[in-house]
Amino acid sequence: RHSAPPHLPCTMAAQCDECVHASQNQYTLGAVSACVPASLHLAYALLADPAASHGERLRRAMDEALQTAAAAHHGQAHQTEHEVRCADPTLAQLTVALEEQVSVRETDLVVSLLTACASAAMPAAAIITKPPEAYMIFTDGAQEHIFFDPHGGRAPGSSAAYAMRFRGESSGWRLAGFLASVMPCMSLGPDVSAEQQAIYNTMDVTVLTLPPILAPMLSRTHPAGSPPVHLEPPQPMLGRLQEEMEHLAARLRQLEDQCAADRSKIVALTSANDRLEQQVASLHAAAGPSATGGKQFASADEFGDWEAVGKAH
Repeated sequence: RHSAPPHLPCTMAAQCDECVHASQNQYTLGAVSACVPASLHLAYALLADPAASHGERLRRAMDEALQTAAAAHHGQAHQTEHEVRCADPTLAQLTVALEEQVSVRETDLVVSLLTACASAAMPAAAIITKPPEAYMIFTDGAQEHIFFDPHGGRAPGSSAAYAMRFRGESSGWRLAGFLASVMPCMSLGPDVSAEQQAIYNTMDVTVLTLPPILAPMLSRTHPAGSPPVHLEPPQPMLGRLQEEMEHLAARLRQLEDQCAADRSKIVALTSANDRLEQQVASLHAAAGPSATGGKQFASADEFGDWEAVGKAH
């Protein structure tokens, strides 16, 4: 876990290294319930190309994620992270690395779970849901963390959606501290049981990654000046994979045919050997002991092989 100091800074500016504003938020786009899909689309964009995690490219990526989510979920009821991923072929490429329910008191655990699923070669993102709101956090696997709020209204001087970047060795616990301020532990009063309060103060955390075979190819399909969001699987790559699978299937059929032919040969040779043994036995029985001067023919079992049999006679 990341151990946060007892007194966290009060202002967002003091906690983050950069605050990037989108052009709008989910509400101004008319998509009241689009926080989950918007978070998923931005997570996909950053996992496909971690270099889009700052400045103008991050702003464009947020705008694209919000617009894509609003177009697909305009006016719809709240959907879970799983429902959104299953309904979108692009988001379905994301891999669930971990799913956990965590108390809002343990935001440091959330950051630790995210970091544990990431590496320098494979960044990770997490969708944090505490109905009716959802957020996204991201790490590049090194010393950078990002928080995305599609609702907007918290960043100073703007009501637009925003992303906050935390960099350096302290980025993890600073993100954990900010998460605690966004989702504080709420008391529902003396009339509400402790169990119900615990349920209310629980958040669902889904950590996502993008398969390593896809992420580098997806990032190369976009030049440095364009946001790598809402990407489809590269068709040339899919074509090559399909050709390779067809080649392997043909080779497997060829090996199966060869095995069947070899088996038929073995069966035929075994049958021929059995017939020869029967013929030899019949000849021995017909000739009798006098034909061999009273001597019995040696068997292969006695001498170990036919060469030994030949030497014996």
